[in-house]
Amino acid sequence: MESTTTRFEVLGDPTRRKILSVLSLNRSMRAKDILENLDISQPTLSHHMRLLCSEKILDSRKVGREVFYSVNEETILQMIDELRTFLSSKPEKEKKEEKKDKKDKKKKKKDKKDKNK
Repeated sequence: MESTTTRFEVLGDPTRRKILSVLSLNRSMRAKDILENLDISQPTLSHHMRLLCSEKILDSRKVGREVFYSVNEETILQMIDELRTFLSSKPEKEKKEEKKDKKDKKKKKKDKKDKNK
């Protein structure tokens, strides 16, 4: 959970989300190419890329002297799964209690039927 929290904090920055957006459209890019799509300096881009890579939101691979960056889909999917936990309509404990209540009601109905016979 801690790493997921940090990842969401890293993605809280609009520039980093823009970097992710640019990369998601192009699959794999050099920093120089990413920079052309943003209105920031090269040192600022390096700072953001370092944070994104350190949280494994981006992957990097070196080809000769060039470094290519891409979105780490596995990490993004893990983050989505983490968010999905907030979508369940009721906590597990509540669901179990509802099932128990339904069973109890059925049992009471059956007992009442048997009693009336």
